[in-house]
Amino acid sequence: MKALVNLSIKEGYGLTGIKAMACGACLVSTDYNGAKEYAVDGYNSLLSPVGDIQAQVENVVRLFEDANLRSKISMNGIKSAKEHSWDDTMQKFNKVISD
Repeated sequence: MKALVNLSIKEGYGLTGIKAMACGACLVSTDYNGAKEYAVDGYNSLLSPVGDIQAQVENVVRLFEDANLRSKISMNGIKSAKEHSWDDTMQKFNKVISD
């Protein structure tokens, strides 16, 4: 099983998470603002409230115990990562800094 456990409190886009998803790793993360750009709890990731270590541990355990969930999170993560191209990202970034 490939997984990325991200305990970020605050971060920008969160490139590490989406890169891991593109490689087929299951993302277990806090639901900080950067992850909300691409991570959907129960679909392509397992998210927990920032600072809730017990919820984070429970999400990791869920992945270890549920092969179907691992497969679903991994496949949907790959699909979601493909929907975020560098061109789209740069267009959004340029719009934000020009406004």
